[in-house]
Amino acid sequence: MTLDEARKICDQIIKDHGLYCDYHEERREGEIKFVNLTLRLKIEPEKKSVNSRHSSESEILLQSD
Repeated sequence: MTLDEARKICDQIIKDHGLYCDYHEERREGEIKFVNLTLRLKIEPEKKSVNSRHSSESEILLQSD
């Protein structure tokens, strides 16, 4: 993979999925050999609907019989 391809992938991931915390290009013998990207993703709490809660309760009751 080329450095340009790696940067494009990192940019796309950041754009689509989260805020990056750390982007680091690791050099060996003066050349970039690895790109490390650490993402910080915000997790939103799931909203439970009234219907899904009732169906879960029904399933539990059926299983306990």
